Amino acid sequence: MIIWIGMFIFIVGLRLFMGPLNTEKQKRTYLTAVGCVLAMLFALRGENYGGVYDLRVYMDFFERIADTPWSSLSLVSEFEIGFAVLNKLLSYLSHSGRTIILFHAVFCIYSVCRFIYKNTKEVFWAFLFFYSLGNMGFFLTGLRQAIAISVCLFAVEKAKEKKLVHFALIVLIAYLIHKSALVFVVMYLLLRLKAIKRNKWMIALPIALMLVFSPNIIQLGQFFSDEVQAAETAKFTFNGIVPILIYAITLAGQILFVKSVKTSENSVSSLEQRDSYVGFSMTAIGFGLYFLRFYNMALERISFYFLQGNPVALADVIGCFKRDRYEKVFEMAIVALCFLLFLRRLSNASYANYIFMWETV
Repeated sequence: MIIWIGMFIFIVGLRLFMGPLNTEKQKRTYLTAVGCVLAMLFALRGENYGGVYDLRVYMDFFERIADTPWSSLSLVSEFEIGFAVLNKLLSYLSHSGRTIILFHAVFCIYSVCRFIYKNTKEVFWAFLFFYSLGNMGFFLTGLRQAIAISVCLFAVEKAKEKKLVHFALIVLIAYLIHKSALVFVVMYLLLRLKAIKRNKWMIALPIALMLVFSPNIIQLGQFFSDEVQAAETAKFTFNGIVPILIYAITLAGQILFVKSVKTSENSVSSLEQRDSYVGFSMTAIGFGLYFLRFYNMALERISFYFLQGNPVALADVIGCFKRDRYEKVFEMAIVALCFLLFLRRLSNASYANYIFMWETV
């Protein structure tokens, strides 16, 4: 647990050391530094401790695929063919099972940092929220789906640029890695709907439709999720209420305080492509799917494709409340709250007691 707490301190401490991160160079430097350290923790973690067991499964799979000819990949793979192909390509670098863990660490954290940089000016808050409010934990415990989610984050920029073919191809790649990624196709429509962009209150319509058609969505979630619990009906408990409150606060703050930024039709500049609607729309759809976890747990895993937008959306909300007189007190209160929520999550997390790959248990 001390490793994860140390990482939290590093995220906050580096921000204090660097200052307010006003320039683009400072933002890139900050994200590079915290991203590299977190990726290192991902890459160096042991594969056998606590409730973490899937790393060993994926390492064994990698080593088996490395020795399998291309013509037999579909015959020996229990996972989607795209994931088998990815492993086979990586095996040309090394036959060590640790290779897939290293790729997962570097690719996923880079994808998250890139997504944060392109979609919010509040990079510190977005990274802190990613780390402390649950997203990072899911990336740790769902390697294959985390890779698919990270691929989908690249598709967001193509939707913003109205490049439908590019968007579809990227989502297809993610689908071939984890079939649940197909749900992300809805983001192209949401990011292109000008009516909802002009009036964020209209986001209630797709959320309401999800509730009305919840039985159909649950069946779809069971098809997309390969988890055993996907076929089980969940019992309503207060477990999961805290994330729902956070998502609700994010949506309310976005509607009341954050205005979408109109971007140039012809510009592909990362600075001009920062649009608060991206995080808002992703959070809204993720919120609707996550709420349905109380009916079926399959939808919780599906919702994380969209809930990667929540750190960005919440960061924009926090940015609206900055005031010169009370800014320091306000920031300290938010950081303290994140730390308490992070400790609460760690108390029940299978990955809490971190060990390095060279340690034994």
